[in-house]
Amino acid sequence: MYVVFRIISMLISLYMIVIIVRIVLTWFSGMAYHGRVFDFLFRITDPYLDFFRRFRWLRFGSVDFSPVAAILTLSIVGNVLNSIAIIGAITVGIVLAIIVSALASAVGFFLILFLVLTVIRLIGFLMNANTANRFWLTLDHIIEPAVYRFTRFIIRGRTVTYQNGLLIFGGLTLAVVVLGDILIGRLEQLLIRLPF
Repeated sequence: MYVVFRIISMLISLYMIVIIVRIVLTWFSGMAYHGRVFDFLFRITDPYLDFFRRFRWLRFGSVDFSPVAAILTLSIVGNVLNSIAIIGAITVGIVLAIIVSALASAVGFFLILFLVLTVIRLIGFLMNANTANRFWLTLDHIIEPAVYRFTRFIIRGRTVTYQNGLLIFGGLTLAVVVLGDILIGRLEQLLIRLPF
């Protein structure tokens, strides 16, 4: 039985890689994808990805998080199967720990991404970079809504400049990443120890 669960888990990991390749191809929308390889790739990934695209709440403006949900789901299933293969059984606590870990990893990825983008933008301010440049405009288009929403929530009733908002956002995001990592690790340990 161990071998069966390991093989299924490995197939899920392989399918995740194929889906990631498919997602990366969507970033290059100007390219024409023709041929048997691309047709095969689209045929084996699109039905699964289309299932998650149905959920409108996974879209925030122009950003579509349905591929993240699709990969997260595969990751959880793969980890559950790995746990069954290694331990020989699975408990609710282990499943909950796997789900918490996967969700924390996804949230942590986006927090770190926004933190890196914030640091890059702050470096641009320090270098007196031309803010009319397409790179800086694109970067601002990505992070400015999050910075303003976050600072409005934290600093109620006061106006904050974009640069100060970036500093506040960056500092608090770093604190959330570090403290969140510690808390999630402890929560996972508690969940794993559940007797059921």
